[in-house]
Amino acid sequence: MKRFLAAAFASAFLAFAPQVQAQTPPNVLVVGQIAEPKSLDPHAVTAVNDFRILVNLYDGLVRYKDGTLEVEPSLAESWTISEDGKTYTFKLREGVTFHNGDAFTADDVIYTYNRAIDPDKSIQIGIRTHAPETCGLEILYGEEIELLGINGVVELIEDRVGDAKAYMTFDIDCLDPAFAPGTGTPVSGGLSSREAMMILRRLGEIDFVGGDVVEVAPAYDHADITSIAGASVALTYIGLLAEKRR
Repeated sequence: MKRFLAAAFASAFLAFAPQVQAQTPPNVLVVGQIAEPKSLDPHAVTAVNDFRILVNLYDGLVRYKDGTLEVEPSLAESWTISEDGKTYTFKLREGVTFHNGDAFTADDVIYTYNRAIDPDKSIQIGIRTHAPETCGLEILYGEEIELLGINGVVELIEDRVGDAKAYMTFDIDCLDPAFAPGTGTPVSGGLSSREAMMILRRLGEIDFVGGDVVEVAPAYDHADITSIAGASVALTYIGLLAEKRR
């Protein structure tokens, strides 16, 4: 009986004890997320979890209207598009400043774009059609890969990219149609799947922050040849990231 009363008094004490809550310091924002963000740099993150934070930290030229996919003005109050659809001209909002008080100008927009894609650090591998405009990119045509050899191609990539952070986008039609028939724009004279994998596996020194595999079209594929090649590329890329964490 005494033990029961003791337990009863203890339960009553816990029930009526004032709850202690963690106090958030003034001017501090607490955000609950499912995982720690890898970065707060919008040019370096690829995870949806990170973007959920970044959309509340940064403004873009445009944004989606709440609850829709309709584009509306943000830092740009309006814009025009050339007749050929290649040139966008944005009119920036006036009176916008950064957190330190500096005025927001067109130079800041240009810097941001150049920071995301630096032509001097970018290279295209395996192009087979004529490119009248390189836009500052280095282009290595398909037939040049045979002349340089695998190691020569890797050295060219490493010299071009250097220690800059890099994003790899692998267009599956860089492979010859014999190895990737399931794509919308097949062009003869491309890489073999073996050549592509040999190049990728030697890019461990590149500081990759993201990547993708595009242009796989299952409707045009045969015996899943293209899908297997695309999956192999993606797996190799993931392996490069895993190797850096060891």
